[in-house]
Amino acid sequence: MKSAESIKTIGIIGAGTMGSGIASSSAISGFKTLLYDINIEIVNKSIEKIVNGFTKLVEKGKIDKSAKESAVKNLSGVSKLEEFSGCDFIIRGYK
Repeated sequence: MKSAESIKTIGIIGAGTMGSGIASSSAISGFKTLLYDINIEIVNKSIEKIVNGFTKLVEKGKIDKSAKESAVKNLSGVSKLEEFSGCDFIIRGYK
């Protein structure tokens, strides 16, 4: 079992409300984050909403622009579970 300090990449299964929220928190916390759903269009829409949320945080002064840029770089959408092979930790973001 890996220690918490060794976790670098997190996979999130499910790009709905819960999965998107987890992915957002993971990416802003500095983890490489992969967001998966059956339909890549759903993933892309979720990532767009996450990025818009980061933009709003910058506008409100909650995070700076460099934190947003880092978080966006940490976030990727995937359409195949095989792409989770390099993940250190995987979370199912749905019921």
